[in-house]
Amino acid sequence: MDWFRSVVGVAVGFGVFVIGSLVPRGAAMEQPPGTTAVGFAAGAIGYGVVFAALAGLTAASIAGRRYLTHAAVVAGLIAVAAVVHPWLEPVTGRWLDVAAVLLMAPAAVFAGWARARLATS
Repeated sequence: MDWFRSVVGVAVGFGVFVIGSLVPRGAAMEQPPGTTAVGFAAGAIGYGVVFAALAGLTAASIAGRRYLTHAAVVAGLIAVAAVVHPWLEPVTGRWLDVAAVLLMAPAAVFAGWARARLATS
Protein backbone atom coordinates (compact mmCIF):
# COMPACT_ATOMS: atom_id res chain seq x y z
CA MET A 1 0.00 0.00 0.00
CA ASP A 2 3.01 2.30 0.38
CA TRP A 3 3.51 2.37 -3.38
CA PHE A 4 -0.07 3.60 -3.78
CA ARG A 5 0.56 6.53 -1.44
CA SER A 6 3.74 7.29 -3.37
CA VAL A 7 1.96 7.34 -6.72
CA VAL A 8 -0.93 9.41 -5.38
CA GLY A 9 1.45 11.80 -3.64
CA VAL A 10 3.49 12.44 -6.77
CA ALA A 11 0.38 12.72 -8.96
CA VAL A 12 -1.37 15.16 -6.64
CA GLY A 13 1.84 17.13 -6.13
CA PHE A 14 2.41 17.49 -9.86
CA GLY A 15 -1.27 18.37 -10.27
CA VAL A 16 -0.82 21.22 -7.79
CA PHE A 17 1.99 22.58 -9.94
CA VAL A 18 0.10 22.17 -13.22
CA ILE A 19 -3.00 23.91 -11.89
CA GLY A 20 -0.88 26.66 -10.37
CA SER A 21 1.04 27.16 -13.60
CA LEU A 22 -2.10 27.72 -15.67
CA VAL A 23 -2.46 31.31 -14.48
CA PRO A 24 1.01 32.63 -15.41
CA ARG A 25 1.10 30.62 -18.65
CA GLY A 26 -2.30 31.96 -19.66
CA ALA A 27 -1.22 35.51 -18.90
CA ALA A 28 2.04 35.00 -20.80
CA MET A 29 0.14 33.83 -23.87
CA GLU A 30 -1.78 37.12 -23.92
CA GLN A 31 1.45 39.14 -24.06
CA PRO A 32 2.74 40.03 -27.52
CA PRO A 33 5.86 37.96 -28.33
CA GLY A 34 9.05 39.64 -27.17
CA THR A 35 7.33 42.37 -25.14
CA THR A 36 7.21 40.80 -21.70
CA ALA A 37 7.74 43.34 -18.94
CA VAL A 38 10.35 42.57 -16.31
CA GLY A 39 7.84 42.96 -13.49
CA PHE A 40 5.40 40.58 -15.14
CA ALA A 41 8.12 38.00 -15.73
CA ALA A 42 9.35 38.23 -12.14
CA GLY A 43 5.81 37.89 -10.80
CA ALA A 44 5.04 34.89 -13.01
CA ILE A 45 8.29 33.19 -12.05
CA GLY A 46 7.71 33.89 -8.35
CA TYR A 47 4.18 32.51 -8.63
CA GLY A 48 5.55 29.37 -10.29
CA VAL A 49 8.24 28.93 -7.62
CA VAL A 50 5.62 29.10 -4.86
CA PHE A 51 3.43 26.50 -6.58
CA ALA A 52 6.43 24.27 -7.28
CA ALA A 53 7.33 24.36 -3.60
CA LEU A 54 3.73 23.55 -2.70
CA ALA A 55 3.83 20.67 -5.19
CA GLY A 56 6.98 19.20 -3.61
CA LEU A 57 5.56 19.65 -0.13
CA THR A 58 2.27 18.03 -1.14
CA ALA A 59 3.98 15.01 -2.68
CA ALA A 60 6.24 14.54 0.33
CA SER A 61 3.42 14.92 2.83
CA ILE A 62 0.98 12.57 1.10
CA ALA A 63 3.65 9.91 0.59
CA GLY A 64 4.49 10.09 4.29
CA ARG A 65 8.00 8.69 3.89
CA ARG A 66 11.15 9.37 1.90
CA TYR A 67 10.10 12.98 1.61
CA LEU A 68 13.02 14.21 -0.45
CA THR A 69 12.69 11.38 -2.96
CA HIS A 70 9.03 12.11 -3.66
CA ALA A 71 9.68 15.84 -3.97
CA ALA A 72 12.59 15.11 -6.33
CA VAL A 73 10.31 13.03 -8.56
CA VAL A 74 7.89 15.95 -8.77
CA ALA A 75 10.84 18.25 -9.56
CA GLY A 76 11.89 15.86 -12.31
CA LEU A 77 8.38 15.93 -13.77
CA ILE A 78 8.42 19.74 -13.66
CA ALA A 79 11.76 19.81 -15.51
CA VAL A 80 10.63 17.27 -18.11
CA ALA A 81 7.41 19.21 -18.68
CA ALA A 82 9.43 22.41 -19.17
CA VAL A 83 11.69 20.72 -21.71
CA VAL A 84 8.78 19.14 -23.63
CA HIS A 85 6.54 22.23 -23.51
CA PRO A 86 8.20 24.12 -26.41
CA TRP A 87 7.27 21.32 -28.81
CA LEU A 88 3.68 21.25 -27.61
CA GLU A 89 3.07 24.99 -27.56
CA PRO A 90 5.72 26.88 -29.56
CA VAL A 91 4.00 30.28 -29.32
CA THR A 92 4.75 31.30 -25.72
CA GLY A 93 8.10 32.67 -24.59
CA ARG A 94 10.84 30.33 -23.46
CA TRP A 95 11.67 32.37 -20.35
CA LEU A 96 9.01 30.57 -18.31
CA ASP A 97 10.30 27.15 -19.39
CA VAL A 98 13.88 28.08 -18.50
CA ALA A 99 12.73 29.38 -15.13
CA ALA A 100 10.87 26.12 -14.50
CA VAL A 101 14.08 24.14 -14.91
CA LEU A 102 16.39 26.56 -13.10
CA LEU A 103 14.15 27.82 -10.27
CA MET A 104 10.87 25.95 -9.94
CA ALA A 105 12.19 22.38 -9.96
CA PRO A 106 14.79 23.19 -7.27
CA ALA A 107 12.02 24.84 -5.21
CA ALA A 108 10.11 21.55 -5.22
CA VAL A 109 13.21 19.69 -4.03
CA PHE A 110 13.85 22.30 -1.35
CA ALA A 111 10.30 21.89 -0.04
CA GLY A 112 10.81 18.13 0.20
CA TRP A 113 14.09 18.70 2.03
CA ALA A 114 12.35 21.09 4.44
CA ARG A 115 9.59 18.53 5.02
CA ALA A 116 12.20 15.88 5.80
CA ARG A 117 13.94 18.22 8.25
CA LEU A 118 10.61 18.92 9.92
CA ALA A 119 9.93 15.20 10.32
CA THR A 120 13.26 14.55 12.04
CA SER A 121 12.92 17.35 14.59
